[in-house]
Amino acid sequence: MARLATIPHGNAVVLEGRSLQVNGPPQFTPANTVPFPIGGAAPPPGTANGFAPYNLGAPNPFRTALPTPTPITQEMVTNPNSVLAGDVATEQISATTVMIVAGAEQDANNIPFLVTNADVGAVSATFWIETVQRPAPYAAFLQLQYTQTVLLNFLGLSWPHVTVATLLKVT
Repeated sequence: MARLATIPHGNAVVLEGRSLQVNGPPQFTPANTVPFPIGGAAPPPGTANGFAPYNLGAPNPFRTALPTPTPITQEMVTNPNSVLAGDVATEQISATTVMIVAGAEQDANNIPFLVTNADVGAVSATFWIETVQRPAPYAAFLQLQYTQTVLLNFLGLSWPHVTVATLLKVT
């Protein structure tokens, strides 16, 4: 399988991957939002983020004034995939098609400004197409969930940009 996409700030990527079928609901691993040195290993999921803007309990000039809107939680910032897990916590999912794509810097095409200011270091994405069961007389329906992490390299660090969503097929 392949994916052609544009990602934050005007980069474009072509990614290859694989797919598989599983019975039951998807399994979500934590998404890491902690920046780390370019070329270094990403810190393990759950590592505390030392950058002040990531702490929703503290005022920050790069964010609206406190209080943070009620639907936004620290867990969402620390692990965006917690949103996906929460979205399906009460659903009965009978089958899931999992599609996984990933690529490195050479798989991205950046405009010249971005190459020197926020170059793509790596991209990975996982998509889950889920069959959600409902009690009779309601029919099952399809749902798509995804998580995508783009490492943007600038200021000597790889900055994870994580995007997640749950989409319902409306018929």
